[in-house]
Amino acid sequence: MGPFSVGTTGTTVNILAPLVNNSKNLLQWLDYHGKLSAQLEWRKNDKSTPIRVVYTASGQPTAAIIDTHDAIIDYTLFWSPCRDNQEAHYVLAIINSCILYETAKPLMAKGQFGARHLQKHLWKLSIPEYDAANRLHQKIATAGQAAASGADQQLQNLYEQRGDTVSTTIARRELREWLAQSDEGKQVETLVKQLLA
Repeated sequence: MGPFSVGTTGTTVNILAPLVNNSKNLLQWLDYHGKLSAQLEWRKNDKSTPIRVVYTASGQPTAAIIDTHDAIIDYTLFWSPCRDNQEAHYVLAIINSCILYETAKPLMAKGQFGARHLQKHLWKLSIPEYDAANRLHQKIATAGQAAASGADQQLQNLYEQRGDTVSTTIARRELREWLAQSDEGKQVETLVKQLLA
């Protein structure tokens, strides 16, 4: 019996057989549904900016801005390219708002820990594409940028206070609490509510 075989009562089964007999090679599996190559194609486009908003698939919506071509987005996250920082902060503010979550929640599947699969329903909502000439869009982008700056400062403070003991779960919880209580977060909620009304 080889190192990759399993024997049961005289029968030997090669556990690698499904991989060997599969029509996909390793690169095709890594690029499942073209999710990796789409990111690499996007990176090669000289006209694109390196600004993307990434967001989670489950739980309360959480988004961040990635402003480098060097980041490859994990399969558990979704991403959207943005034309500039203003558009990125507009999208960021909307996705991170509680009002978006409450609006999308009735559409989402319910799991053991609450609503999930935001990515399936996020863009079904009436969220207008960013328009730099629209005053409300400008205000949301500015409020989103202020909230992101404040959240960044809060995160730095959290790491200074707690060091390496800060997990992703703790950071998300602390930042959500800060956003709910801060003037920056309240401004985002007010503006996004107007947008989605």
